[in-house]
Amino acid sequence: MEVAQRVSLLEGIVREHQARLRAYVCSRTGDPEAADDIVQDVFLIAYRKLDTLDLKEPLFPWLLTVARSQVRQRWRSQERSNLDERISSLVSQRLEEEHADAPGSAFEEHFEQLRKCVERLPGKLRSLIDLVYRENKSCDEASSTVGMNPTAVRVALHRARKALRECVQTSLGGAHR
Repeated sequence: MEVAQRVSLLEGIVREHQARLRAYVCSRTGDPEAADDIVQDVFLIAYRKLDTLDLKEPLFPWLLTVARSQVRQRWRSQERSNLDERISSLVSQRLEEEHADAPGSAFEEHFEQLRKCVERLPGKLRSLIDLVYRENKSCDEASSTVGMNPTAVRVALHRARKALRECVQTSLGGAHR
């Protein structure tokens, strides 16, 4: 199928199903902007799958299934992000309380060693750490900057955090855990 035919077919699918699909997604997310993003993703997936879809069958049930999947994916992503933020905030608060009045403390030693370990990370991992933890970008935002998909960014960040933890512990001789 030619590109022009694919685009024309997709335009018809969008006209026919967009309002109903958006209403469903909006009812699930409660956020019109998120609903617009999700519906756009659903139609992008539909465009990519046009050659494999049976267009003789009703298309809305399939679009709805894709939309449900996209909504669940968004929820999981937000839950992980919210949990990471809460944990990070609690850890930071606790460390600040414990070491607020202790110059030359273990906290400062850990922090300095962490900074050195971050500098030793390979370029892409260091960029991800900077984007997510220094610039407070989401995994989705960081993914577009570094040219990776959001899932790959999360996996890379997990590996980077593990490598940093091991680097700090090794550098400090395992004395401070």
